[in-house]
Order: sequence, then structure tokens, then C-alpha cells
Amino acid sequence: MPAFLDADTCLRIQRAMDAGVVEPAEILERGIHAVDDVRRATNIEIDAALVASVERRLDDIRPAVSAFFQVPLMEREGPGFLRYAEGGFYKPHRDRGVHAVWPDAARRQV
Repeated sequence: MPAFLDADTCLRIQRAMDAGVVEPAEILERGIHAVDDVRRATNIEIDAALVASVERRLDDIRPAVSAFFQVPLMEREGPGFLRYAEGGFYKPHRDRGVHAVWPDAARRQV
């Protein structure tokens, strides 16, 4: 979606990610944990106010996303702020599935 976030917001997110709390990005495989040979990336926790502004923007475009995919949108997961450094990857996977440790994964559609 063109101009989903304006340049100023993108710069604020980049700076927040540079200063944020970094941890290995996790996967859902017999639990939720980092598996370096499946996904090599970092998840970065950023300022709650900035996360809230991104969530408001996501809520603003909800009708357009719903119309584009032709599905009703229910609750959504919060935004994730991930960084894939040089050599980073995520092997082919599905974001939707039935998992006892994360039941909400079964409702993912978009």
C-alpha cells in the first residue's frame, strides 16, 4: 500500500529499532523459540507509543485490506518489528496452522 507510513514515521521506527531491545526472532515449532537454522532474524521491542501509532495506522486501513482480500478481518496480532541482517533468512513456512501452544495461528488469513 503506497505511503502506508510517511517518511517521518519510518525514520522514527528505524531509530527506535536501533535503540530497542533486541532478541532472536522466534518460530512456532514444538513450542515457541528461536531456531537459528530455520530463521535468522531479530525481533526488536520499541517504544509503546510508537507501536500504538503503527497500530492506529493499521486500524485506519483495515477496511481497505478487508476489501482487497475479500475476507472479514477480526482481531489482529500486534505489529512486529523484525530485522534481517546480511545473511538473515526465514525458510519457507506457513503462518497459519493448528498449534496447541498458539491456538490463534489457526485463524490467520492475511
